[in-house]
Amino acid sequence: MLQSLLNFINEGNLYYGLEIVEHNTKITFHLSEIKRKRGELLIRKTFSDSNLIKLVEIIKKNSPVILTLNTSDIVTKITPSGRLQNTEVIVHDQFPNLDFSSFYYSLFQNNGSTLVSIVKKDKISAYLDELSSLKINLFKIVLGVSEIQVIVPYLNTETLHISNCELFLENQVLKKITSFGSERILEQSKYEINNLTIGSNFILGFSSVLNYISKDYKAESNFDDKQSFLMTEFKSNRMFDLLLKTSLVCILVVLLFNFFVFSHYFEENNALKTMASFNTDNKKVLIELKEKVANGEERVETMLSTSNSKSSFFLDQIALTIPNSMSLSEIKYQPLSKPVRDSKAIEINKNIIIISGNSKNSKDFSKWIQLIESLEWIKQAQILEYDYENNYSSIFSIKIDMDEN
Repeated sequence: MLQSLLNFINEGNLYYGLEIVEHNTKITFHLSEIKRKRGELLIRKTFSDSNLIKLVEIIKKNSPVILTLNTSDIVTKITPSGRLQNTEVIVHDQFPNLDFSSFYYSLFQNNGSTLVSIVKKDKISAYLDELSSLKINLFKIVLGVSEIQVIVPYLNTETLHISNCELFLENQVLKKITSFGSERILEQSKYEINNLTIGSNFILGFSSVLNYISKDYKAESNFDDKQSFLMTEFKSNRMFDLLLKTSLVCILVVLLFNFFVFSHYFEENNALKTMASFNTDNKKVLIELKEKVANGEERVETMLSTSNSKSSFFLDQIALTIPNSMSLSEIKYQPLSKPVRDSKAIEINKNIIIISGNSKNSKDFSKWIQLIESLEWIKQAQILEYDYENNYSSIFSIKIDMDEN
């Protein structure tokens, strides 16, 4: 499980096998998109084109590309295995006086034969520069058809057609390679490998990817440092990209979380501010109402404190003037000018006394009116009503205007 996770981090689960093939001096590019899933390889897509730029658009970023060079620049020879063990001796045996400072070699051995492929270093550099300019994430380089041997055990055939040549097998050992002539029109053959159907144009690229993942066969070469550099650079770029994306996602998640937390508390804060503002306004209104009530109570108390003594004095004076032939039924001191209504101020007739009662003698009533008007604190006495009630008495009502000064 841990190894699978590390493989995904370092390489991902999508691989590309890119073969550069030459036939009749014409260069063609064959691309296989291969996915590793639960220990199996699945061929998702295959593409062929003479324009490499079109294939670049298909290759997904940060997915390893294993390059197989199958052009006239690659020279391959087959020798029986087991005669010589030293790598450089085997190479010199097949290519006498080869200058290792100018050539790269790749030696691939199995139980039956050894394949030695060579290429000029400047050719490799030219391909690498071209691929780098197109931002292809090159992961590994394979020379010639050597890694085709990884799928030979799965084939039930003596001849195998690939993109530009025919391979002859004997007891599952590669014995001979024959290039197709210029007059031959290439027709793609189909092969079944573990329930996978693979076309002859893509079998070499698939073999290179399979051999890297399975690690069944290892080629010996004098450009291992370059191979290591390509793999390290790819893994570093992929790791940087993953870390960058992960960091950005984490930052976005944190920012989003902070936004939701901020929004939550911001809304609560606004609600508290609104409530505080509402309470402040209510408090101000309450204080104003309390002040009004207090002022009203103060005025009432002041009025009552001053008017109680005066009203008692006035009423006492009036009571002393009432003759025996009269009786009082009602006295209104500063009566209401209007009926009391909700949310309306109470209005009174200041300095007014209204007296109602019965009189049994009209002469005594007239004298009483004159007596009241003679009092210093009374401006005038106005008869509001005087009606006969019966043969013995009359009802009356008078209004007295007072002068409190």
